[in-house]
Amino acid sequence: MIPNFRKSSSRRQSAATPRGRTGVRVLIWATLGVLIYVAYSYFGGSYGLIQFWRLKQRQSALNHEVIRLQVQQDSLRREIHLLQTDTTYIEKMARERYKMGKPGEKIYQIVKQEKP
Repeated sequence: MIPNFRKSSSRRQSAATPRGRTGVRVLIWATLGVLIYVAYSYFGGSYGLIQFWRLKQRQSALNHEVIRLQVQQDSLRREIHLLQTDTTYIEKMARERYKMGKPGEKIYQIVKQEKP
């Protein structure tokens, strides 16, 4: 009788196949784990893309605030200069803000009625 070598070799392959599949599965899971870690590192975390975007938004808001405060500071400096040097500006401010007038002038005040 001639031994059948094919049958025995197929048994060896079938026995080796689950081990091969297990190794492939481990490799797939390890690769997936590495990809998840890289994605988290890139997008999340303290140095991630999301944090970077939030910091850029905050920087933009602070730059707008700095510009607004510089404009306000320039306006206040201009008003200080006018109050120190311009007598007509001082007179205008006294009339508008403090309801003052020259001697002999009558000052009329318009009162808005409240709606019931």
